[in-house]
Amino acid sequence: MDEPTSYFDRVISRQRPAWVQISVSLLLLLLPFIIAYLSNVPGEMYTNGNWRYFLLTPAIIIYIWLISPLVDRQSKEVVRSLQALSTLDEESFSALSKKAQRTHPRSEWIAIGVGMTFGLVINSANDFSGIGMLFQVCFTVSLATMYGMLAWVIYGSVINTRMVNALFRQPLRVNIFNPAPFEAVGRMSLMLAMVFIGGITLSLVLSFRVTSLTQPLFWLIYLMLVLTTLLIFFSSMRPAHRLLEKNKDAELSDVRRHLERLGQELLLCIDRQEETSTIASEINALGIYEQRLQGARTWPYNTGTLRTLFFSVLMPLGSVVVKMVMDIVLE
Repeated sequence: MDEPTSYFDRVISRQRPAWVQISVSLLLLLLPFIIAYLSNVPGEMYTNGNWRYFLLTPAIIIYIWLISPLVDRQSKEVVRSLQALSTLDEESFSALSKKAQRTHPRSEWIAIGVGMTFGLVINSANDFSGIGMLFQVCFTVSLATMYGMLAWVIYGSVINTRMVNALFRQPLRVNIFNPAPFEAVGRMSLMLAMVFIGGITLSLVLSFRVTSLTQPLFWLIYLMLVLTTLLIFFSSMRPAHRLLEKNKDAELSDVRRHLERLGQELLLCIDRQEETSTIASEINALGIYEQRLQGARTWPYNTGTLRTLFFSVLMPLGSVVVKMVMDIVLE
């Protein structure tokens, strides 16, 4: 179950030693400046914060590379938590999980190719006049690589969602009053949202200009990004929500059916002037149970998770403020 099932798992999601991560990260961050020096890039490219643009694509690539193992680890935790609830034996569950995660190498390459093509289209709008050919080529390659990795991540997220949906379709032992086994799904959803927010924050820190605050397009894009974050958060938890809601509705239906039956028996006992204390006690107990059912959570998150999500969507704006202060101090 823990064996890599895709190129993404083998290349990106696999945890690397710290010295490898640090070495590769430093190399990718220094490479644009080395190439710019060799290409005789004009001096004004290093002033007024323009140097940050050199770091944009390598920083995003490094971010995706470093965060992917954490997302993969959280995904495996979801699988383990659902295995504990499954009525299948270990071999059957493992086979189901592997089948749900199976990907075709061609599909991964297509996703990468689409992303790289999009990056090349974006790059065609850049003006490289006065800049050496070596820098143009390297910047184009890095931009295409960044968008290719982003498309790869999106494709991997779709496969992960498909896997979770498949696991939720199997028979599971559900206790509507104990959503704790499903909170791993909530943590994974929060992590996916945080990954998205982290990428936005990183791009704003490296590319934001103060003049953007006066442009309606900036706020429209920010609003769309916030809505996308919320969509990622809740859509990832939807399979767990549907399962818990289904079980909750089924139990509520049973309780109300019993309450209706006992209510009719109570009326008959009253008409016959018979003892009603036993039936009344049952009705009271079922009424309390019904109230508990109505208050049971069907979304696998808690108050702390929502608080973290709320502050995370403010993180990009916070980074903009910090960047403005730093620019003032540096000037």
